[in-house]
Amino acid sequence: QNGFKFGIYSSAGVHCCQHTMPGSLGYEWIDAQDFASWGVDFLKYDGCFMEEFHETLEDAPRRFPFTPPPILRYPIMQQALNKTGRNISYLCNFPWKFWDLFKDPSAGGDWVGEFCNSWRTGGDAQPGFSNALSYIDGSEKYADAVPSGPGRWNHLDSLEIGNNVSFDSAIIGGPPRPARNGEGGMTEDQERAVFSLFALVKSPLFIGADVISLKGHSLETYLNK
Repeated sequence: QNGFKFGIYSSAGVHCCQHTMPGSLGYEWIDAQDFASWGVDFLKYDGCFMEEFHETLEDAPRRFPFTPPPILRYPIMQQALNKTGRNISYLCNFPWKFWDLFKDPSAGGDWVGEFCNSWRTGGDAQPGFSNALSYIDGSEKYADAVPSGPGRWNHLDSLEIGNNVSFDSAIIGGPPRPARNGEGGMTEDQERAVFSLFALVKSPLFIGADVISLKGHSLETYLNK
């Protein structure tokens, strides 16, 4: 009725990042069928608790005898999503962790565009103009290594326009708190600059604020008014 799409979240590990919900490792085909039956339009597939990448086996026990390495888990979910017959846009939280680990933007190669509609180029977005600029600057080194194109996009995470809360970075999925000085509350010019720069670098434009409470120049920026 309002033109919104239905998005959902999971992880390529044994837990999602909050450690309170199971991930999809070993259940890709079942989860994909469930997502399609629920009418899901978009999946963000995170990269937490992938034991062979950065977790110990004690923290993340194997679910089945063959546990694919992290780089193969994203194609597996892509195949499962395609098998459903439903058009589900697929955001992968990879290979930026590869890039960060090896300090090489070409690590992981151009393969990501063959399996993912979009992929994150860095960590989670936080409110504030300086934070937004850092994500934009950081994406430059990936633009040539893994170029965007129709159906395949470097993703800078959600836009923090209108978002005046932050999160405790020491607690994954921790409770929101009021933004501290310099974190949120961008001026109208800053919000419009961030929106324009995200579009300029071809990042998908996702609202990262509470749409119900958006107002003033933040709302006007999203509405392109």
